[in-house]
Amino acid sequence: MNLPAQEQRQAERARQLIEDAGGLEACAEETGLSTSQLHRYYSKSDRDSMPARVIEALEAVTHGKPGHPVMTRHLARRQGFVLVPLPRAFPGEGEWNRHIANLSSEAGNLISGIAEDLADDLDVDPQEAAQRLPGARRLVEIAAEIEAALTARAGRDR
Repeated sequence: MNLPAQEQRQAERARQLIEDAGGLEACAEETGLSTSQLHRYYSKSDRDSMPARVIEALEAVTHGKPGHPVMTRHLARRQGFVLVPLPRAFPGEGEWNRHIANLSSEAGNLISGIAEDLADDLDVDPQEAAQRLPGARRLVEIAAEIEAALTARAGRDR
């Protein structure tokens, strides 16, 4: 039995997470689950889904890997959200201008690039969109940094 495409994509992310965390044996040791149970989480023909506690345990050991946290990012995207890491440091006195300048520069570069893409045929083709994605992602990260800094400055919890 093959799962629906949506569940197969989740199984693919489970496989990627298990591989990123060191493979079945390492994940079994980390989670206390059997390798056969972990295998069921990424099987495209088994309905077992990885529970949140297992996702949390495995993502805790995948920091620094491309796409980290792979499963949380997948779940956020499925619900219509973009996952952005919170900054580790906030701007101190006199550093606000740097944040504003970064945001303005990134936004300007992205908007002018999209305007160039639109100039030739009034559309952004898939290749042009792929080229603009890193800039758009960086812009979202900078905006999240500013939001977190303002929240901290206002004395509120994140």
